[in-house]
Amino acid sequence: MSQNAGLLSYRSVFISDVHLGTKDARAEYLLDFLSHIRCEYLFLNGDIFDIWKMKTSRWHWPLRSRHAGGLCAG
Repeated sequence: MSQNAGLLSYRSVFISDVHLGTKDARAEYLLDFLSHIRCEYLFLNGDIFDIWKMKTSRWHWPLRSRHAGGLCAG
């Protein structure tokens, strides 16, 4: 880990179980985390978007979730 221009630099970062699209998602934490790091590889590992929950209940898709989803998609 090294710090470069205010960003923490990592070779690999793993993110899991964010559950974007549900009311319990904390997209603002994900956005804050992503805005403070730089990484060579970003691994999205399971339940970034909670498709099953979104199918069985109402979607919860505030602006922060849209931004976080866009950052994860690249």
